[in-house]
Amino acid sequence: MKSFLLFILLLLSSLSQIQAQAELVPVNHRVYSFLKQMELKGVIGNYNSANLPLSREDVASFLITIHDKEAGLNPTERKILDDLYVEFSYDLTKSLDNSFSLFDSFRINKIFSDSSYKYLYASSDKTLSLFLDGTGSLSYRDFNSESYPKTSIGLGELGLRVRGTLYDNLGFYLHISNGEQLSGDYYSRVVAGSYDPHLISNVKFLSEKY
Repeated sequence: MKSFLLFILLLLSSLSQIQAQAELVPVNHRVYSFLKQMELKGVIGNYNSANLPLSREDVASFLITIHDKEAGLNPTERKILDDLYVEFSYDLTKSLDNSFSLFDSFRINKIFSDSSYKYLYASSDKTLSLFLDGTGSLSYRDFNSESYPKTSIGLGELGLRVRGTLYDNLGFYLHISNGEQLSGDYYSRVVAGSYDPHLISNVKFLSEKY
């Protein structure tokens, strides 16, 4: 496993995504909509959605503040907070006790535990924290507009995400993914791309061979 970690570090060192700063939470992460909701509700202050992304440490600090005022949350907000506390458990505690690592510490009881965040691999010591997990999504989209004949499309995406921090100073993040069209035709792709900037920017998505 040590050789695997070395390979990952060498790979990451050649990528422009690495930044000499604390590890950041991607701007499309669900935590930001929750923090914005809490800021509008007056639960937290000093949160500005124009200053994104935030470091995982800053996000953890906001979550602690919200947790301290949990009595003012409704059941749905408490459930979201509980889920985020699990996801950011390492950043909150600097411990992997609430994490499940498939390739390192396989324990069947943690696979189905809501209190453990699941990784393909997770490791942390004084030098390096490293987290490897898989991502995936399925979506079905209907389009019915006066500008276009009615159509629909099904999309699927699988990916691999690597993140972590080296020497508590160098944060890194890499997300590799590949998508497929599960239903619909070329016309469906053109219409979907007109609604979604992420899709229209993908040359492969608009090609006939996608």
